[in-house]
Amino acid sequence: MPHTDLFAHFDKHDITLIIHKKAVKNVNFRLTFISARPCFAVSVPRHLSDGDIHRLIMSKSAWAMAHAHKRKHTHADHSSSHAHSKLWGESFDVADYLIQHPIRPSKQQRQDLHACRLVIYEHELKARLPALADTWQPVVGHFADEIRTKKMHTRWGSCNTHEARIWLSTYLPAYPYPCTEYVFVHELCHLIHPNHSPAFWHEVKKAMPDYQTWHNLLKGKP
Repeated sequence: MPHTDLFAHFDKHDITLIIHKKAVKNVNFRLTFISARPCFAVSVPRHLSDGDIHRLIMSKSAWAMAHAHKRKHTHADHSSSHAHSKLWGESFDVADYLIQHPIRPSKQQRQDLHACRLVIYEHELKARLPALADTWQPVVGHFADEIRTKKMHTRWGSCNTHEARIWLSTYLPAYPYPCTEYVFVHELCHLIHPNHSPAFWHEVKKAMPDYQTWHNLLKGKP
């Protein structure tokens, strides 16, 4: 892997190195933060050789490290939250995820761990929607005309029964995937019963016998 030693060099100093080969004329250096971790992003012309890239980055190494550690204390308030980042119920590193996946938060979002997580959650949730629909709509026996994601603070999902449109909260990927499946089943069942009557809960249980486990987890119940 090209530049393996460069990545290791910066990682040893707790800095993530990101190299982008682009259609640019000049080399651009940018120091930013993804969650609480300093990231040294370098954009280089596509024609530049690996040797030239190595030399240019190393020439800025001391500058990047000095500024990264000088500015790092301003992001210390993110550290405890970063340790509790969850994706599908498992701990994950926000910075590593953003490096490994083709999603690019805005400059403002990169300064905010919560905003970064939401970008990731939305990306993950949208990627799961086709499989979610294919798996559970035949089980419930009703089909939504639209399935969308939305940042909702007070509910996990909603259903417009007249338009057969289901919304799922972008916060769901913080929990194990069966929680998202349960919410989707719950909203689908509203297409049968637009209320929370015993008949509604009967449909939910018929489609997903263990729904109570995931219902309780989302409610914060043991």
